[in-house]
Amino acid sequence: MTTPQLAKAEFSGYPKMSFAELLPIVQALPQPEKLQLIEILQEEVLEDISPLEHHKTYWIWTPINSYGTAEALMNAMSEDEKNGE
Repeated sequence: MTTPQLAKAEFSGYPKMSFAELLPIVQALPQPEKLQLIEILQEEVLEDISPLEHHKTYWIWTPINSYGTAEALMNAMSEDEKNGE
């Protein structure tokens, strides 16, 4: 069992807390325990986005891609180079 799985099992019976209640407790943790908490949360988040694969690139369309912004920027840079700026 991994560390995050152990943590889930160990604290599964505790009542749920709000973020406002939890934040001061997290802030009071020593640095090594904060890092361990980050590791646990990261693994949970990665499980939640399971359709995506770790270390894989996914292209996302945005409106910027459809209006020639990159081309306009390249043209402006070329003009600056020609003018010695």
